[in-house]
Order: sequence, then C-alpha cells, then structure tokens
Amino acid sequence: MRDGWSEAYREGEHLRVWEDPRPPRHLDELTRSGDLRPGDAALDLGCGTGREALHLAALGLRVVGLERSPAALEIARARCRGASPDVARRVRLVLATALALPVTDGAFALVHDRGCLHTFDEAASRRRLVQEAARSLRPGGLLVVEGARHDDDEAGVCAAQPNLFARRFDLERDELSTLKAPAGDLPARRLWLRRR
Repeated sequence: MRDGWSEAYREGEHLRVWEDPRPPRHLDELTRSGDLRPGDAALDLGCGTGREALHLAALGLRVVGLERSPAALEIARARCRGASPDVARRVRLVLATALALPVTDGAFALVHDRGCLHTFDEAASRRRLVQEAARSLRPGGLLVVEGARHDDDEAGVCAAQPNLFARRFDLERDELSTLKAPAGDLPARRLWLRRR
C-alpha cells in the first residue's frame, strides 16, 4: 500500500486528487430498492473524510467508517460534528486497516469501497481485503466496490477482476464509472456483488 496517506490529508492533497465533490447518489438506490432498510449496518472501507459514511447514515443506516489514516479520521470527525445530530450519531469512525477488520463476522448488510481496493498493489493484499469484506457481510449482503479500471495506468488493481470475487460473491452489476476529483477524472468501474 502507498505510504503518506496522513501527510496527504494534513496537506489537503485529498481535496485536489481524490475528494469527489459530488454526493454519492448511486448509494441512494440501495434504500429505494428495499435492498437496505433503515437501521441496517453498513461498513465504509477506507472512509477517508467520511463523505460516503455520512451519506449512508443520512439514508438511515448505522455506519462504521474504517480508515487507516488518523489525519483523515480527524477530518471525518469534524465533518460528523457539522452534520445533523441524528445523522452523526449513526456513524462510528474506526482507525484500522481493511486487511484486518475489527468487526464481527456477518455484522453488515453492506460493505462499501470507493477507491480502497485499488490502492493495494499486491495480489495477496487484494485477496485478503476481499476475504475480510466477505467475512464481515451477512449472507446475501452487498459489496459495492468502485476502483480504477485495469486499463488505466493507476497503480493498483481494477475492481473488476472476476476471479478476485468468484469464490465468495455473485456479480450483479458491472458498470463503468468515474472517480471524480478537481485534479481530473479517473476512469473507474463499479461492481455490485452479492455475498453467497
């Protein structure tokens, strides 16, 4: 995994390079479709500054935002303090790595990953992250992964490597997307995977 995450957050580099200014509207359909209900638990892997975690909480979910950077979590905590108390109380922020999730097996209805998996260069780390996501999901739970495409020169892996997920998940949707940031757009892919 790349080094220097906390430094990048402290210096504000995240605002230029990977902080997406758009609301994560693709998550809204999860509650509209009935796939998730208010009170369900969601895990936001690599939650960064808490944008997606707070959005999920605003949809009525109980959210654990997991992040390895203390500086990112400081920003996420400040963002939670600025949110409505009803939304903020549904978010718990945890300092940890996605390769060893400090969660109970089957605790979540949703695991959300926007740009976490693709930061891991080693195949063993990618497999471990997927294994941990599967362990944390209840049977029938949903993993939504968005990451750089394999045909992009971004270091790391595309989220769309079917063999990475095949043992534990059924692919429901595979769609092109864009990781947007002020510094420029990164071609991406979003997978919707159902835990067996």
